[in-house]
Amino acid sequence: MRTAVLLVALGAAVAQAQIVGDTMQCFTLTKRTTFQLTGVKQRTAAVCVNLLSGEVLGALLSRTGARFCDVRGYLVSLNCADVVVCSTRRTICL
Repeated sequence: MRTAVLLVALGAAVAQAQIVGDTMQCFTLTKRTTFQLTGVKQRTAAVCVNLLSGEVLGALLSRTGARFCDVRGYLVSLNCADVVVCSTRRTICL
């Protein structure tokens, strides 16, 4: 389970995590961790990962919970994902 390793690597940075069915794991990241990983300030990330395909889908959220921008991509290893965050391509490794 690649995502389980990803969440363990995030440690305390995960504000909340939940397994949805057999194939999805979703989590939120603190504003601090979101900034460290994406460079976008004052946003919380809400992300889901498909455990079978490695697809990453989510969004950065405003203070009111509205979608600020999309997060899309794929896990490329146990601790890295190639994602597009707010129209900027990034490789995020933990």
